Amino acid sequence: MRPSEPIPVGGTTITLKTSNRTTLDLDVTTTGKIVVRGPHSTTDSQAADLAERRRHWIYRKLTRLAARAPLDPPRHISTGETFTVLAARTSSGSPPAPTWNCPSSTTKAKEAATRSTCSAAQP
Repeated sequence: MRPSEPIPVGGTTITLKTSNRTTLDLDVTTTGKIVVRGPHSTTDSQAADLAERRRHWIYRKLTRLAARAPLDPPRHISTGETFTVLAARTSSGSPPAPTWNCPSSTTKAKEAATRSTCSAAQP
């Protein structure tokens, strides 16, 4: 199997991954990468041609992905970390938003299910 390298197509890049398969396949990953999978004999130009033929499908997939993407990426809470909950952006001079302190065994899912594991931090 040859190493996968980005292939420029139009204004974007695609990645070709080869294996012991017999057909070409096109995929848009959840991170927005465009991947063409094909047999070991697949050339870069064949992968680029497939992406070009399916450009409208790729565009629709990327548009849906962008619409579903969170405005802020998910974060993992560390032991003793303080974070803001449900706070809107405030103008200068506004009181600070409430924060919560969570013990180390608390995960985001547990914290969402029960607020009793987190205590409000004192400003």
